[in-house]
Amino acid sequence: MTKQVKLGPYTLILNRETLEIFKKYRQLKKRDKEAGGILMGQVRDQHIYINRASLPSSFDKATRHSFQRNKKIAQLLINYEFWNSGKTITYLGEWHTHPEPKPAPSPTDIKMISSQLKENDLQYPYVIQCIIGVEQVYLKLLSPENQYEKNVNFNDTPNCND
Repeated sequence: MTKQVKLGPYTLILNRETLEIFKKYRQLKKRDKEAGGILMGQVRDQHIYINRASLPSSFDKATRHSFQRNKKIAQLLINYEFWNSGKTITYLGEWHTHPEPKPAPSPTDIKMISSQLKENDLQYPYVIQCIIGVEQVYLKLLSPENQYEKNVNFNDTPNCND
């Protein structure tokens, strides 16, 4: 099972493992804290394959309405995946949860993803943000020239071309 989502000229393809991680960490109960991690994968032309989503680490900081991943741990994961894949798996962006049905980025989320684009040495000229809500997933592809964003339903259909 994969989920395909068109964002501007790009097609995001999320694999089963990534979707399962997103579903596992949804904030379905009132006591659930935000969770998150990094997105890694491959790019072929206009197709972006998100085939790795890191799990939250015990070094991350999380509350009901905030998540801050540990940068050192994330960088170790990025380096590990990059070198062990023969330089084919690379950092693509960030994911985290929100305790709302239809998630939307907070001012902090907007600032964070913009700083990722500006401050990091990226292999591709864009960064992806996924915010996992209770019922939907917010997706954003941000480049220096453009941004494409969309909410898609969080269901079990094999393909989603909303």
